[in-house]
Amino acid sequence: MSEVSREALSSFVAIALVLGMVSEALAWRLGLWLYNRPWVRIFNVLVTFGLIYGGLSYALAEDGFGVQFLVGAALGLVNEAANERWFRAWYFPGRSVPWLRGNTAVVVIGLLWGLVPPIVVAVRSLLWG
Repeated sequence: MSEVSREALSSFVAIALVLGMVSEALAWRLGLWLYNRPWVRIFNVLVTFGLIYGGLSYALAEDGFGVQFLVGAALGLVNEAANERWFRAWYFPGRSVPWLRGNTAVVVIGLLWGLVPPIVVAVRSLLWG
């Protein structure tokens, strides 16, 4: 990817927001995770996907897939583990995917967060070159 300008940050945030909306809509439809407080879903899309992962994608745009994935997954694992241990803002009922519960869900979903930066960077590259 060519050098990313400072002005490009908003495009990374916008793509991450769209990815967050799609992810949350699919998770809601499939019942993969449920929120104890409905407003947390909006917070998750705006702050976690948009600001944090959009900004992270911007910061890592010039790095390779491996770095983008590892940093995204590390942050995702911390986020999911903190929720499981302390926050309890969402939970995995295991209805549509019976094995997606507890620590298994923390690891699987935490690792899936690692895909967010590479996806955002790839989509931005496709749309803006």
